[in-house]
Amino acid sequence: MARGLDASGFHNRLYLIAVLEGDVEEARRHVEWFAGKSDEYQMREIQARTFEFAGQRRQAGEFFQEAARMAQQRGLPAERIRILINEANMNALFGETKLAQSQMAAVMKLLETEKVAPEDMQPSLIQQLDSPGVLWTLALINDSAKAESMTNAVGKRVPLDTAQQTIWLPVVRATLELRRGSPEKVVQLLQASRQCEAATFFKPEWIRAQAYFDDKDGVRAAVEFQKIIDHRGWDILSPLWPLAHLGLARSYALQGDIARSRQAYEEFFRLWKSADSDSRLLMQAKREYSQL
Repeated sequence: MARGLDASGFHNRLYLIAVLEGDVEEARRHVEWFAGKSDEYQMREIQARTFEFAGQRRQAGEFFQEAARMAQQRGLPAERIRILINEANMNALFGETKLAQSQMAAVMKLLETEKVAPEDMQPSLIQQLDSPGVLWTLALINDSAKAESMTNAVGKRVPLDTAQQTIWLPVVRATLELRRGSPEKVVQLLQASRQCEAATFFKPEWIRAQAYFDDKDGVRAAVEFQKIIDHRGWDILSPLWPLAHLGLARSYALQGDIARSRQAYEEFFRLWKSADSDSRLLMQAKREYSQL
């Protein structure tokens, strides 16, 4: 920028750094830079992710919707759909399953009318931020039949796509196995993704940790959750990062380590201090904490 170069990608990244450093004024300056520009919708989506990270689901939803409207106005239907999937994914992760299901029903209609392929939903123009994808979101809301059939179809269409075959399709299949109660199969499916963890936006670690937890292995679950916590730079605004603190708290409780469990719960409450007061996830965490 000092050499006279300027681009939205610079401001996206500088915004993320400002958020990471807690520099509110610097973050605001980069938001304002996008005003009126053709890719302003990108910054709205990043702001939505900022609210999502803090557990402010309703505020995040408003910004996701605004970003989707902006993308549509600019003639970018695939981007609009991708953003709507991100909103549904957030609600699925936060325990708002019925809402996520209704949102995904609308998304599936849009995919058909706009003739957009599911694999087109994986990349994000923003890069540094994850785009969860239609398949993983379907798996999270337990629409197993649709998720499985679409995953198999994508696998056949892109047999040489390393990222899809090594990471994203196994992530979807592992999530489906998690819902079916097969923790050993989950771990097996995610084995290949270990070679590229820094590019997987915490998903394999988070799912693997859930599988270990369901298998009553608090030690291994804690290792996976801690790996997420130790590498926030893999996806600065991922909701899985604060949720990993909650997972760590539960893993320590499973081990019987009450002191460390309390500490992890308290860190999660600090991260979500501005979260929606009626958040299902937050209320559940508080109940668990009170019962330690």
